Amino acid sequence: EALEAALADADRGMRYAAVQALGKAGAPPEILAPRLSDEAWCVRREAGWWLRRGGEKARALVEAALASGGAEVRATAAWTLSGFGAGSAPALRSALADGDEHVRLEALASLRRIGPPAASAAPDVRTRLAGAASPEEAYEAALAAARLAPEEDAEAAPVLAAAVRTPALDATWE
Repeated sequence: EALEAALADADRGMRYAAVQALGKAGAPPEILAPRLSDEAWCVRREAGWWLRRGGEKARALVEAALASGGAEVRATAAWTLSGFGAGSAPALRSALADGDEHVRLEALASLRRIGPPAASAAPDVRTRLAGAASPEEAYEAALAAARLAPEEDAEAAPVLAAAVRTPALDATWE
């Protein structure tokens, strides 16, 4: 109970530690999922990390956050979904059309991390590659396309080669 109370503490370090302790203790996903909307990115990521171990119930909660949260929540949810594997591909495919570029970047990176088991998303990734809003998005889409269906994505190679020669791209990554 004290750990659950600490989830609402004003100090982000306390909230982070509480999420970590609850995650290690195997807290149910319903306890951790609300932290996906924490104001501190580190608390959101820690909650996502532990939710990845929560099975189908946790995945449903994360997918709900992806569908209804603010941009930072949706981006964290997209990042978290890579830990659930190919079953998350439909939700991540939907996130590729999100109005926020950061959410799309996280969805592309998650699909890349899942790899060939999420190959059903390759057509949507190619569409994203063709309509990328920035060099970062084109780069991430090219990486995802090459990972999901390398035999089909010859158009990814020139984008990746151009990205290697784009000094500004390095400066934009956090």
